[in-house]
Amino acid sequence: MRHPLALTLYLSLTALDGGGPEEALPPPRPEGPLLWAQADGPARLPGLTALAERLAREDGVATLVTLPAASLSALPPAGGTAPAAFAAALSQPPLLRPVPSESAGRIAAFLGYWRPSLLLWAGGALRPALLARSPVPRLLCELPPEGPLVGT
Repeated sequence: MRHPLALTLYLSLTALDGGGPEEALPPPRPEGPLLWAQADGPARLPGLTALAERLAREDGVATLVTLPAASLSALPPAGGTAPAAFAAALSQPPLLRPVPSESAGRIAAFLGYWRPSLLLWAGGALRPALLARSPVPRLLCELPPEGPLVGT
Protein backbone atom coordinates (compact mmCIF):
# COMPACT_ATOMS: atom_id res chain seq x y z
CA MET A 1 0.00 0.00 0.00
CA ARG A 2 1.41 3.38 -0.96
CA HIS A 3 1.40 6.11 1.65
CA PRO A 4 1.57 9.88 1.13
CA LEU A 5 5.12 11.24 1.16
CA ALA A 6 4.74 12.91 4.58
CA LEU A 7 3.55 9.66 6.17
CA THR A 8 6.31 7.68 4.45
CA LEU A 9 8.93 10.04 5.90
CA TYR A 10 7.31 9.91 9.35
CA LEU A 11 7.26 6.09 9.28
CA SER A 12 10.92 6.07 8.27
CA LEU A 13 11.84 8.29 11.20
CA THR A 14 9.83 6.30 13.72
CA ALA A 15 11.44 3.08 12.50
CA LEU A 16 14.74 4.45 13.86
CA ASP A 17 13.28 5.35 17.27
CA GLY A 18 14.08 2.97 20.11
CA GLY A 19 10.75 3.75 21.77
CA GLY A 20 11.96 4.85 25.20
CA PRO A 21 12.31 2.73 28.35
CA GLU A 22 11.04 -0.83 28.43
CA GLU A 23 7.50 -1.40 29.66
CA ALA A 24 6.75 -3.55 32.67
CA LEU A 25 5.72 -7.11 31.89
CA PRO A 26 2.10 -6.98 30.67
CA PRO A 27 -0.64 -9.09 32.22
CA PRO A 28 -1.60 -12.30 30.41
CA ARG A 29 -3.66 -11.89 27.26
CA PRO A 30 -7.25 -13.05 27.78
CA GLU A 31 -8.44 -15.99 25.71
CA GLY A 32 -10.75 -15.34 22.78
CA PRO A 33 -11.54 -12.13 20.92
CA LEU A 34 -10.01 -8.92 22.23
CA LEU A 35 -11.23 -5.39 21.57
CA TRP A 36 -8.43 -2.85 21.68
CA ALA A 37 -9.84 0.55 22.66
CA GLN A 38 -7.46 3.50 22.39
CA ALA A 39 -8.59 6.54 24.40
CA ASP A 40 -7.16 10.02 24.06
CA GLY A 41 -7.46 10.57 27.82
CA PRO A 42 -9.16 9.45 31.04
CA ALA A 43 -12.36 11.34 30.23
CA ARG A 44 -13.21 8.52 27.79
CA LEU A 45 -12.93 5.80 30.44
CA PRO A 46 -16.56 5.82 31.65
CA GLY A 47 -17.91 5.15 28.15
CA LEU A 48 -15.24 2.59 27.30
CA THR A 49 -15.64 0.86 30.65
CA ALA A 50 -19.40 0.56 30.14
CA LEU A 51 -18.80 -0.85 26.65
CA ALA A 52 -16.19 -3.30 27.99
CA GLU A 53 -18.53 -4.54 30.71
CA ARG A 54 -21.35 -5.06 28.24
CA LEU A 55 -19.15 -6.87 25.70
CA ALA A 56 -17.75 -9.14 28.40
CA ARG A 57 -21.19 -9.92 29.83
CA GLU A 58 -23.09 -10.43 26.57
CA ASP A 59 -20.47 -11.69 24.13
CA GLY A 60 -17.47 -12.87 26.16
CA VAL A 61 -15.21 -10.28 24.52
CA ALA A 62 -12.31 -8.96 26.59
CA THR A 63 -11.24 -5.32 26.27
CA LEU A 64 -7.81 -3.74 26.38
CA VAL A 65 -7.88 0.03 26.87
CA THR A 66 -4.74 1.99 26.04
CA LEU A 67 -4.12 5.54 27.17
CA PRO A 68 -1.22 7.95 26.79
CA ALA A 69 1.38 7.06 29.44
CA ALA A 70 0.96 10.42 31.21
CA SER A 71 -2.81 9.90 31.52
CA LEU A 72 -2.39 6.34 32.74
CA SER A 73 0.13 7.26 35.44
CA ALA A 74 -2.20 10.00 36.72
CA LEU A 75 -5.03 7.53 37.44
CA PRO A 76 -5.57 6.39 41.03
CA PRO A 77 -4.27 2.85 41.57
CA ALA A 78 -6.71 -0.01 41.74
CA GLY A 79 -6.24 -3.54 42.93
CA GLY A 80 -6.79 -4.84 39.42
CA THR A 81 -6.75 -3.45 35.94
CA ALA A 82 -9.17 -0.50 35.99
CA PRO A 83 -9.29 2.71 38.03
CA ALA A 84 -10.67 2.26 41.51
CA ALA A 85 -13.79 4.29 40.66
CA PHE A 86 -14.86 1.66 38.12
CA ALA A 87 -13.23 -1.59 39.25
CA ALA A 88 -15.51 -2.21 42.22
CA ALA A 89 -18.67 -2.15 40.10
CA LEU A 90 -17.36 -4.33 37.25
CA SER A 91 -17.40 -8.08 37.03
CA GLN A 92 -14.71 -8.02 34.33
CA PRO A 93 -12.91 -4.65 34.17
CA PRO A 94 -10.93 -3.79 31.05
CA LEU A 95 -7.17 -4.15 31.00
CA LEU A 96 -5.45 -0.76 31.10
CA ARG A 97 -2.08 -0.30 29.40
CA PRO A 98 -0.08 2.59 28.00
CA VAL A 99 -0.40 3.09 24.25
CA PRO A 100 2.75 1.89 22.48
CA SER A 101 5.16 4.53 21.24
CA GLU A 102 5.38 5.30 17.54
CA SER A 103 8.47 3.06 17.30
CA ALA A 104 8.13 0.29 14.71
CA GLY A 105 9.57 -2.29 17.12
CA ARG A 106 7.26 -1.35 19.99
CA ILE A 107 4.21 -1.41 17.71
CA ALA A 108 5.14 -4.85 16.37
CA ALA A 109 5.74 -6.20 19.89
CA PHE A 110 2.44 -4.76 21.15
CA LEU A 111 0.41 -6.18 18.25
CA GLY A 112 2.23 -9.53 18.42
CA TYR A 113 1.52 -9.92 22.13
CA TRP A 114 -2.07 -8.69 22.30
CA ARG A 115 -3.34 -9.81 18.84
CA PRO A 116 -6.44 -7.58 18.98
CA SER A 117 -9.48 -8.40 16.87
CA LEU A 118 -10.59 -4.77 16.40
CA LEU A 119 -9.21 -1.32 17.23
CA LEU A 120 -11.74 1.20 18.51
CA TRP A 121 -10.15 4.67 18.56
CA ALA A 122 -12.07 6.91 20.97
CA GLY A 123 -11.48 10.62 20.53
CA GLY A 124 -8.63 12.39 18.81
CA ALA A 125 -4.84 12.33 19.19
CA LEU A 126 -4.36 10.02 16.23
CA ARG A 127 -1.00 8.23 16.07
CA PRO A 128 0.00 7.95 12.37
CA ALA A 129 2.66 5.22 12.70
CA LEU A 130 0.49 3.11 14.98
CA LEU A 131 -2.48 3.34 12.63
CA ALA A 132 -0.40 2.76 9.49
CA ARG A 133 1.43 -0.29 10.91
CA SER A 134 -1.62 -1.96 12.44
CA PRO A 135 -3.30 -4.61 10.27
CA VAL A 136 -6.23 -4.70 12.69
CA PRO A 137 -9.62 -3.44 11.45
CA ARG A 138 -10.12 0.07 12.85
CA LEU A 139 -13.11 2.14 13.89
CA LEU A 140 -12.87 5.80 14.91
CA CYS A 141 -15.63 6.94 17.24
CA GLU A 142 -16.54 9.84 19.46
CA LEU A 143 -17.66 8.64 22.89
CA PRO A 144 -19.23 11.16 25.23
CA PRO A 145 -16.58 12.23 27.74
CA GLU A 146 -17.52 11.95 31.40
CA GLY A 147 -20.79 10.16 30.79
CA PRO A 148 -22.24 6.68 30.37
CA LEU A 149 -23.36 5.27 27.06
CA VAL A 150 -27.08 5.41 26.40
CA GLY A 151 -28.88 2.21 27.31
CA THR A 152 -26.18 0.65 29.47
